[in-house]
Amino acid sequence: MIEQLKTHSDHENFLASVLAGEASRLSWAPGIDFIFSEERVGWGVALNIKRQVQRRDLFASALAKRFADALSYEGCYLCLDSWENFIVWHAVRQDSHDVGSLQRIMNRLLDLAGLHH
Repeated sequence: MIEQLKTHSDHENFLASVLAGEASRLSWAPGIDFIFSEERVGWGVALNIKRQVQRRDLFASALAKRFADALSYEGCYLCLDSWENFIVWHAVRQDSHDVGSLQRIMNRLLDLAGLHH
């Protein structure tokens, strides 16, 4: 869906926007963003890593980790978009999220991508 994203550089402001149900972007590091938006399947948070800042084996290692520990990463979906940006997405239910659950989802996405949080 096409929607206007509020852009944040502050983690707490991003979480507040997400809790308010506002499509938002957090610049986590250069070339690495978290995006909360409504997709065809519903609302979710995605970790987007631009092709230019990816390590060479990112997709293969994340895919291997995802399926080696399927229970820990249940609900995490990996893909490369048409620009070869790496995306890990997880659904966020609008009726039952809080700061703690959002932070756990974000930490799992970072962990799956091999990034320290």
